[in-house]
Amino acid sequence: MGRLVVHALVLFVVAELGLNAVGAESTFYQREQAAEEAEASRMMAHVFDSKFHAEDGYIQDSSLIDTNNLLPVLTNAPVSYAGFTSRGELAGIKLGMTMSEVVAVWGKPKRLSSSWVIGPRFYYGTGKWGELSLWFSGDRLVWIEIGYTQAEHVTFDNGLTGMMGRAETETLLGAPALRHIDQERHIDQDVLRRIDHDAPPFDLLRTNAQYWLYIGNYAYRAGKLRTDIAFKRALTHGSSGPTERLYSIGVCLEREVEPFFESGGANGRQPVRSETNRTPAAAASRRSP
Repeated sequence: MGRLVVHALVLFVVAELGLNAVGAESTFYQREQAAEEAEASRMMAHVFDSKFHAEDGYIQDSSLIDTNNLLPVLTNAPVSYAGFTSRGELAGIKLGMTMSEVVAVWGKPKRLSSSWVIGPRFYYGTGKWGELSLWFSGDRLVWIEIGYTQAEHVTFDNGLTGMMGRAETETLLGAPALRHIDQERHIDQDVLRRIDHDAPPFDLLRTNAQYWLYIGNYAYRAGKLRTDIAFKRALTHGSSGPTERLYSIGVCLEREVEPFFESGGANGRQPVRSETNRTPAAAASRRSP
């Protein structure tokens, strides 16, 4: 209830202040802001007499979302690692684009959440919550993230895959600029299976059990861009114990998303600032200055 009140108040203040992006607004952005204001007003009107609903904070305007959109498709070819981490590009979109520019390439998002910490969040992908997330600050794309099953199956052209754990990733990319290791979330595997009543023991994806499987983040920098790679324990059929895989990989304009890291990040993750490492020259040479 408290979280809902705070969220509604944030939306209401943003709407009342009429915060706009620097420069000209896109048509899509203008409609998103109007829908966000309407959602803020609706939540404020019912915040004290209604229970929390799963769709609270999500914009339902059919002119802004397309629940049947299956774009983009990332499985046909390896993703350019340099393009993603050094230039902020993925499947035709790029950090810094407006909402209208993104929609022209990927189509309307399957889900759209109203402003929280950074700004509006677009969800794409085949899952209910979307394996691809885009965050905007005003009308400017500032974060691209591949998560959930898409992260596990992603392949980059430098050899990085979603089936790699921390040790393999560090061997390939070098020591991260920042790292956070989560040592608090320990839970018995049988308990994990009971948490996820619908999924078989070998597939605990797309569930709240993901929170318990998260084990830490590595962060790499390339100029103004920061790439965060989160890892999880994965229970696989026939294995004697958990293995590590990618939880998510995202690239952002670091200075523009600092409030996100200060708030604790997404999906229950913590800020990646627990330990700083000097990047070996060999690893640094693989990234832009």
